[in-house]
Amino acid sequence: MKFFTFFFGKITIPKSVAEEFGDPIPEWIEVREVENMILLNLLRAKLHKGKLR
Repeated sequence: MKFFTFFFGKITIPKSVAEEFGDPIPEWIEVREVENMILLNLLRAKLHKGKLR
């Protein structure tokens, strides 16, 4: 996991991913709500459901 923090610092994930994670979220991961629902819906139309989570 130090790889991620070395190259990316903090990683942002949507709340739905955090809920599936199960374990406590490490401090270097920021959990946020999806803000751009239009973009999310466009991605849903183009990507397999598993790639959106």
